[in-house]
Amino acid sequence: MTQADTTIIIDDDGTIRHLVGAFDDDALGVITGHYRNSWVGGWGDLPLQAQQWLAASFTYDPLPWWADMSPVDGPVLGPFTTRDDALKAETEWLLERDLPLPARN
Repeated sequence: MTQADTTIIIDDDGTIRHLVGAFDDDALGVITGHYRNSWVGGWGDLPLQAQQWLAASFTYDPLPWWADMSPVDGPVLGPFTTRDDALKAETEWLLERDLPLPARN
């Protein structure tokens, strides 16, 4: 089992927001009632919306790793040469904004 660092914020109204570090998906079993507020992946893994945002925002070199913060109305961070660098930037961005919640459809 891979251990992950966790940050938990409980709002005055009882809303709980949390950030779980990298972990082995199989170790946690089935998780329900949660929402992702960002994604880290390679260029081909980015949603079309993120790829379009990048193309419209600046000239880019599609290096291996990006952090897509669009689920919480944020930018696409990167490019990063390593996954660890992208995860670090993603975590810092989320914590600086007190773990914003994504829009739910």
